[in-house]
Amino acid sequence: RFVDHVYRHFYNGGSMTPENSIELMSKRVDELQAAIPAEAARWGNATSQSPEMWQRNVDYLLMHWLPTRRDKVAQQLRNRGLYPDLAPPVVKSNGAVIAQRKWEAATGTVITLKNSENERGTIFYTTDGTDPRAIGGDVSGDAMDGGDEATVVVSGTALKARVKDGNRWSPLREVLYIQNIGKFSLKISEIHYHTYGNDSGPDTTNASEYEFLEIKNCSSKTIHLTGAAFTKGILYAFPDNAAIQPGRHIVLSANPKAFRERYGFQPFGKYLRGLDNSGETVVFRDALGDVVDAVTYDDKDPWSEMADGSGKSLTRKNLDVNADSNDPGNWDVSPKKDGTPGEENDF
Repeated sequence: RFVDHVYRHFYNGGSMTPENSIELMSKRVDELQAAIPAEAARWGNATSQSPEMWQRNVDYLLMHWLPTRRDKVAQQLRNRGLYPDLAPPVVKSNGAVIAQRKWEAATGTVITLKNSENERGTIFYTTDGTDPRAIGGDVSGDAMDGGDEATVVVSGTALKARVKDGNRWSPLREVLYIQNIGKFSLKISEIHYHTYGNDSGPDTTNASEYEFLEIKNCSSKTIHLTGAAFTKGILYAFPDNAAIQPGRHIVLSANPKAFRERYGFQPFGKYLRGLDNSGETVVFRDALGDVVDAVTYDDKDPWSEMADGSGKSLTRKNLDVNADSNDPGNWDVSPKKDGTPGEENDF
């Protein structure tokens, strides 16, 4: 797994590629630049440091040290037996190398895998998000033998591939499919922003711990959620390989343990920064940063005041693709106390 982490961060847009390392260092330089002359003047009698010396060091780091550092460290790891000489497959689409880990691709897009950087070895790959290498080092039962070159049609949520030569495996090459979901494919369908707590028994739970938010796939296709996130109101980033089937719901909660105790099933995930009891804006974006849905709810008329602490949730009753998410007329309180997470509503 160490090898996979090294490869993930060193290549394909990872955090330690030369480009990203230089960008990060440049941001830090910009943050500190204005303070350097004052610091040099303050300590000038005690040291020989100067703004000019600072700039020379910055230039050296950005123009000479960081551009070559990734390759030098990778070779140091190889020399110590911590990183293999066996390279993963080269991944292309329409003849162009896919140089990212997260890649926008439509279902049906053709990808080619080629073992072009090794003299030996066989490609093994999966399209279901699992690792072609099984625990222990064998080939996974779900992996497909791609030989020296393979053609793959985009499906599922990810392509994962390695090269195997004898008992040796290359690092894992992942291509995680991301989508422009579109504004009308997925809706925020239920918001339980002000519920009630549990004051009985030895274990008491604050009302905010039972909050939840639900989304629904209103399209006829599976939607890949890799890289999608709630960025305002609540904070939550969907994990790699996440997807939602047509017509299905996903529920996120403030406290999965409390949620399970009340509703009897595990929510998909836990969000940060609870929902505001007085109303706020909740924004959901796809992996490309485009807004998929956004709702500005309130606890006052014309929004239903029954959702404000009575035990009922705020539930969308109009999921038409053209329905305005911010129109209170498209929302109502849940037909049941405690809301209806993961369920269809009959108004």
